[in-house]
Amino acid sequence: MGFNPQAGPLIFENETPQSVVVNGNKRSGMVALETAVDKALQKAKATGFAICGTHNTYTSTGMLAYYTSKIANEDLIAIVMAGSPEMVAPVGGKQAVFGTNAMCFGIPGPEDGPLILDMATAATTL
Repeated sequence: MGFNPQAGPLIFENETPQSVVVNGNKRSGMVALETAVDKALQKAKATGFAICGTHNTYTSTGMLAYYTSKIANEDLIAIVMAGSPEMVAPVGGKQAVFGTNAMCFGIPGPEDGPLILDMATAATTL
């Protein structure tokens, strides 16, 4: 997956002082999530809490620990989750029907940095 020639500019939807949805407009998931994290940081610093989402992206968001570390290094608690295409079959099944459901948690830490847990609910990840 490379550059998507049909990609448009990011669109900010349903924005409030504490939330925003970033429409990736067929851009890279990494670009959309990086933008959402930056918006979340601005909003959380201003109001004490923020929640942001992304959708309509062209690729994976990559390693979620990157984003949670960025937030936790600002002394904020982070929860980042990502959906994926069907890659996992249910027990006894032969056809994939579930995504890997990646999730990552970041908690600010002392001098040695934040505590990060980056995981999936499946034995494989995207």
